[in-house]
Amino acid sequence: PPHNSVLEEACAIMATEYMHDIQVRDIAGRCGVRPDSLCRLFRANVHMSPREYLANIRLKQALALLKTGYSVTHVARQTGFASIHYFSRAFARKFGMSPTRYASEAHTLGGQ
Repeated sequence: PPHNSVLEEACAIMATEYMHDIQVRDIAGRCGVRPDSLCRLFRANVHMSPREYLANIRLKQALALLKTGYSVTHVARQTGFASIHYFSRAFARKFGMSPTRYASEAHTLGGQ
């Protein structure tokens, strides 16, 4: 069905372009649907908004980058967050600790 191909295309765009300033309206336009239609499609099938889905991609990538020793500032920029403060808040909400603390603990555990 067309909805599945739209969803797959939107997810593929987010997976490959998460580091850029990408907006739901841009993704929807590239998929040939309206932004509100894309939001409904995500809510019905993925149980979150496209924006939440994109944030999850960014945060998972941030986790991987922090494990490798990159600075929090570098990771925030590389994963498409417009502000270090927003990145830190989103990271703490998702993982229960600040990115600085996570990086420190990952480094300590990796060094043992």
